[in-house]
Amino acid sequence: MKVCRDCGEEKEYAEFYRSSHIKDGYNSWCKICTRKRKAASNAKRVSEMGEIADRLRRKEYVSRYRSKYPERVARSSRHQKLKKFGWSIDAYEEQYAVQEGRCYVCDLFKEVLHADHDHTTGKPRKLLCSNCNTALGLLKEDIKIMQNLIDYVGEH
Repeated sequence: MKVCRDCGEEKEYAEFYRSSHIKDGYNSWCKICTRKRKAASNAKRVSEMGEIADRLRRKEYVSRYRSKYPERVARSSRHQKLKKFGWSIDAYEEQYAVQEGRCYVCDLFKEVLHADHDHTTGKPRKLLCSNCNTALGLLKEDIKIMQNLIDYVGEH
């Protein structure tokens, strides 16, 4: 249990955001109070600067951040994309090592492979090159369509 410095209520630790800067590992304000403080701060800044100026300020900040920390931005972006499809960065890197950087379908080496997942269950499968991943998507993962395509190519 922890007491919020803003509202003074005693709450479970789950009601506080994590913080590596605080001794016990949790923010001093509960999540509700933190959101209220942030909303008040944003409203004050917008009223002082104007909404358009505030948007430009944030846009400039993001641009400077992306220029200053391109590796962080790339890693974060990759992490978000992988997470969306049920992969962690560690799982991706482990599978990349197992596949030795080669596409599971066409066996070509690629610096970057795409994390494939089952669209029905959401479970991760293997790593594919961009072409194989795109082809699989365009064929709607339908085995009958794939077989028809194989038969077509075989005939001509």
